[in-house]
Amino acid sequence: MTLTELKAKATALGLTPDEVRQHGSLSKKATWEIAIANSEEMKVAVDTHCDLMFGGTVWPRE
Repeated sequence: MTLTELKAKATALGLTPDEVRQHGSLSKKATWEIAIANSEEMKVAVDTHCDLMFGGTVWPRE
């Protein structure tokens, strides 16, 4: 992916330049790749946690 494509993908994921900057220089593709990967990993972790906590749970009815 080009730097422009990486920036677009990061923006689509809701990442801000300040969040990406925590991973390095905004002029480096690797910085954007790491930030995107971390964001996607976090989403999977949250989704998995929510599935484990709430997935298939039937709340008792009174």
